[in-house]
Amino acid sequence: SRIHIWWGDERYVEADSLDRNAVQARNAWLRTLGITDENIHEFPSSESGLTVSEAAQKFNEEFLESGIHFDLMLMGMGPDGHIASLFPGKDNWKTTVAVTYEENSPKPPSQRLSFSYAEINNSNQIWFTVAGSDKAAAVAVAFGDDPESLPVGRARGKEKTVWYVDQTAGNLVWGC
Repeated sequence: SRIHIWWGDERYVEADSLDRNAVQARNAWLRTLGITDENIHEFPSSESGLTVSEAAQKFNEEFLESGIHFDLMLMGMGPDGHIASLFPGKDNWKTTVAVTYEENSPKPPSQRLSFSYAEINNSNQIWFTVAGSDKAAAVAVAFGDDPESLPVGRARGKEKTVWYVDQTAGNLVWGC
């Protein structure tokens, strides 16, 4: 199969933790697609024996060795405007490596692995899916005069960026 699944970020917890995006995806939909395990690329877990920074470095090396270029990145956004594990007020957005980490996330659990802006913005297309009234203020900033004041406003696909926004999340922008 030509389809590869990579997560934009992951909580640095045990491999079988329900907090992991990979576990949630496998349970919800991934098992039904018939994608081989070798095409599913999960971030290391906290059981790897590595520090979170070492895990990021290891996954960065694996990613670079794969030669993968993202055609499409599907992304969500938190109420604070964070994407992946790139949070407002943090400086890991400045890195130029493909994979970065967060040691003190404002949203538990505190340790996380994430693709960087450098890699996210290297994707041909980024599609955002945003729902809920708790995200309306961040959507308004993303479509306002200073979008880069939030992490979501720093992400742009090389060819296209598409937003799928429900009525409640878009209310402050479009008056839905």
